[in-house]
Amino acid sequence: MLTVIGGCFFMYFFNRKTMFIVYMLFIVFSLILLSGCAKKGPNHSATKVMNLDEENLKQLETMNMLASEMVQKTTEKNYAEARDILLKLSEQLTEVNYEGLTSIEGLRALSDTFIMAKRNFNSVNLSEQDALLSSAKVHLVIDALSHQKEPMWLQYYSVLNSDLSELQTAASLGNKEKTSQLIETYKQHYDFIRPAMIINREPENIEQLDSYLTFLQNHISVDDKKENVNAVIEELKRFLKEVFYQNQSSTVSPLTGDQTIFSWAISIGTIIVSVLFYVGWRRYDYEKTNIFTVKK
Repeated sequence: MLTVIGGCFFMYFFNRKTMFIVYMLFIVFSLILLSGCAKKGPNHSATKVMNLDEENLKQLETMNMLASEMVQKTTEKNYAEARDILLKLSEQLTEVNYEGLTSIEGLRALSDTFIMAKRNFNSVNLSEQDALLSSAKVHLVIDALSHQKEPMWLQYYSVLNSDLSELQTAASLGNKEKTSQLIETYKQHYDFIRPAMIINREPENIEQLDSYLTFLQNHISVDDKKENVNAVIEELKRFLKEVFYQNQSSTVSPLTGDQTIFSWAISIGTIIVSVLFYVGWRRYDYEKTNIFTVKK
């Protein structure tokens, strides 16, 4: 409105050339004033994003503590309370903003982990092993979301690397029965942390690890050249280390400081004991890191 009135005023008192110049100056001056007023207001969009990240962090940390409690209840064989915590976590999953946290494949791994856990805890024939593995996997995937810089699953590198070294030795000796047992052990350990790995790593990396495992399963028990199998295992060990320690030095602390207990757990070949020891270690070392970063 001011622009129109000003234009009429200038047209009356000035010639057309002078009127045009002054009129344009008046418009520019008005736009400067309007833009200045607009900049004085707060940036509500940026504030909302910042608060959203803080809310995500708080929500995920709460869920992480609940998941830890669920594991504890499971080790105490208090399955009813563990199931209640699982249902509460399932509800809270819908309140998290996953943008920038993980990939579509990561969300699927998260969802599948919870679906399988609920299926196990709803079973009338719930076994101790299924309960322990389900609760530990839930804890791992929640931790993978809330501690992306140093998730717990990184500390299983020594387990998988040890499995592959033993497998390589057995394959070199031509012991087919032993190699079959060891490849199954490696698969069990890998499957245990795989959902959490998918959350923090590129899907292509996990697919490649899957391909190595499939190759070994199909060739390690047949009459294939030892050199070929050993070469694949060596390449798998190299790539496994790369996936675990991408963008950082390989200085993550091992799964346990007590190598005697850890070796005993591995040697008797029982996942239950490994999970129980892992739970005890994690409770001791739970607050070692509390860093939340968002993927770009």
